[in-house]
Amino acid sequence: AAASFRRAIAILPNLIEAHINLGVVLHDQGHLEDALQCAQSAVNRDPKSVAALNNLGVVLRDMGRFDEAMKFYAAAVSLGSSLVKVQSNEEDDLQSSDCDDHVLMNPLRPQKFKHQLAEVEHNSALLLLMSGDFAAGWKAYESRWHCDLPGFDVRASGFPEWRGEDGEGAVLVWGEQGLGDKVLYSSMIPDLMALGHKVVMETDERLIGLLERSFPGVRAVPKRNPPDEATQRSDIRWQSALASLGRWLRPDLASFPQRVSYLVADESRKNRYRAHLAATGIASPVVGISWISQNPNIGLHKTLDLKQWTPILQIPNVRFVNLQYGDTALERAEVEARLGVRIEQIPDLNLYDDIDGVAALAASCDMVISVSNTTAHLAAALGKPTWVLVPASVGNLWYWMRGTSQTPWYPTATIFRQPKIGQWSSVIIEIEKRLKESDQLPPPFLVFLIEC
Repeated sequence: AAASFRRAIAILPNLIEAHINLGVVLHDQGHLEDALQCAQSAVNRDPKSVAALNNLGVVLRDMGRFDEAMKFYAAAVSLGSSLVKVQSNEEDDLQSSDCDDHVLMNPLRPQKFKHQLAEVEHNSALLLLMSGDFAAGWKAYESRWHCDLPGFDVRASGFPEWRGEDGEGAVLVWGEQGLGDKVLYSSMIPDLMALGHKVVMETDERLIGLLERSFPGVRAVPKRNPPDEATQRSDIRWQSALASLGRWLRPDLASFPQRVSYLVADESRKNRYRAHLAATGIASPVVGISWISQNPNIGLHKTLDLKQWTPILQIPNVRFVNLQYGDTALERAEVEARLGVRIEQIPDLNLYDDIDGVAALAASCDMVISVSNTTAHLAAALGKPTWVLVPASVGNLWYWMRGTSQTPWYPTATIFRQPKIGQWSSVIIEIEKRLKESDQLPPPFLVFLIEC
């Protein structure tokens, strides 16, 4: 793709779309300096291109140049709004005339600019939320429904949207985005119930048991078509997308509750897993680990090879447990053969499908260290000390915030950030140092086996 766009630029140096698209490809490859040149080149050629301004903002954001990015987003929003208004007026004029072929006469349709504007507003929203400007961020985040984004599908239910009302009446809340996002945003369910509402949750089937245990009184049902009959209960008055609750329940930092956790693991399974670990000789502090994100769009940028964890895995008096979903047997066997370090695996626990089991296993650990994936969300929502490895650019998701090692979503989480794209080594070294010094782990303890 990059070669094709470069060829297009060689033929037509002022072809804006080629400069924009080459910048997108280079950005996705992680070549941000080159992507910046392409994005800037597109803006220089057409300072009034909404798409060019938006893409330049995206590159600057992922380079950590947040204030500069916001300026270009603001310019794109202002320009896009004007174009939508102008084109809409032209559309109205043509429709009121006697011309029947106004569509052909007016190829720059208002919808085109509305779509571009939604993309800019969505990118702006992510930066506002990351910066802690929740009031403006949530409002702009509603633009996600007008973007072509995977996992963002409006769930039509026929009920009016909940907009912060209190009092009697159930709210149908439907999950959106990935599994980790559903875990994150479900932290607002207790606040919704505190307003006097009953809650019916449409969500990933794997979360049902965990959510109903954690939020007594909530009715959780699988999100499917046709919808579960519980989504049409007679007492339902409103509906809301899960993340849209934030506009009313998390308008600022002060609105985040001071609670350590909100998910509750299965206590019997938690005790059973801890007993299993003790029976296998794990008497040292136990650290659960996860090193892969299988997100099809950005997972590569958040993922490490297990071999990169070597300095951590070689820390004495610490034992490690596998929390990584997927088939990792070969990687773990290679580490054990090379380092003599065994990463314990709980037999017959499906770490992808059995989310309730994963939560119980994470709860049985003393600490969890994970890349930004579902495991990190689960562990932090359970209130476990959770150390999260976050990439420098693509995959640096807004809820890990900016310029801080903390996030208001998870009080027990500590964020370790890449200093530059692809540079995980310094992050690993910092975690090794902190783990050796950590007061979040209990001291090694003795297990006495008494034969009667």
